[in-house]
Amino acid sequence: MKRIHFTDADLRNVRVGATYGPLAETALSLERLVRTDWSGAPAAPTETIGFDGWRERVADDLAPVERELAQLLPRAVDIITLTGRSPSIDEGLEAVASVRPDLLGAELAYSATTPFRPPGWAAVLAEPATGSRKQLAGALRAYHDKAVAPHWPAVARLLEAERDRAVRLLGEHGVDRFLASCHPTISWDPPVLTIDTCLPIGDQEAHLEGRGLVLVPSLFCPPGYPMCAPADDPDASPIIHYPVALDVATLRSLWEPPAATAAGAGPGASSSLAALLGRTRAAVLDAVAAGPCTTSDLAHRAGVSVPSASEHAAVLRSADLVATRRVGKAVLHNVTPLGARLLDPSPAP
Repeated sequence: MKRIHFTDADLRNVRVGATYGPLAETALSLERLVRTDWSGAPAAPTETIGFDGWRERVADDLAPVERELAQLLPRAVDIITLTGRSPSIDEGLEAVASVRPDLLGAELAYSATTPFRPPGWAAVLAEPATGSRKQLAGALRAYHDKAVAPHWPAVARLLEAERDRAVRLLGEHGVDRFLASCHPTISWDPPVLTIDTCLPIGDQEAHLEGRGLVLVPSLFCPPGYPMCAPADDPDASPIIHYPVALDVATLRSLWEPPAATAAGAGPGASSSLAALLGRTRAAVLDAVAAGPCTTSDLAHRAGVSVPSASEHAAVLRSADLVATRRVGKAVLHNVTPLGARLLDPSPAP
């Protein structure tokens, strides 16, 4: 068990955060891939059976180097804390390749004292003169493309919907109701939040000391994922990723290929939308709707070249279906309300 102790100041500083993005979900999914028995967890059938279809599809197509990732992530090295929130997989993998080797070395040294000992081959990640971190990013890219990318548009929409639900609950009913309803593995007995880690480790106590807490919904997060704090600011609010509570049927539906895709309409795009916009442009719009993305990440999501992604985004922008803004050196595309309604129109009254 992990018990998190709140003060009055902490309770005033409880927030809901947006998804940390496809890299975080990719790293968290590795434990879902290798751990098949969650019989000790609350809602065990959902935790076990709900991911079976995904696990079977992914496991059949993994290379040995991709399987080895599960020896390292997410428990032995907390790559999510080290890289932070990344709206696109490209930005996330660039952050992996750029992680300071001394920080990775500290992670590996700490994990060696815990039940989640890192594999011997991971030591090279802490050596400054090697390209091992780029190789790690490359292996994560290959695994992401097989395990997460095919489902990301649907996953991103699910996580955004969960965040909206949690924000409404927190705003309308208060922090007690919100903390008590996050997930079956999380219980709230003021002023202590107890998390069932479902792991063979000793009890842990954590005191927030006025920093508050940020709760971030995740699809692949295993029950009881450790609390973490931003690596560059130890005084910032700690972060808890919590699993989205879904039933088995909903989880299974995520792993089924969309009917429109099978018909050649592109990931998640309906046949009528494809007829209106064209198959590729409909797929590009659906990819943008999965979450803010750079042009290169948009190209990767939609399976087109970067120039093609840029051209389609420009056409969609001129039709007010996509909005584009500059953030630093990056250009990020977002779906507009009109584009969202086109993708998921409300039923006629």
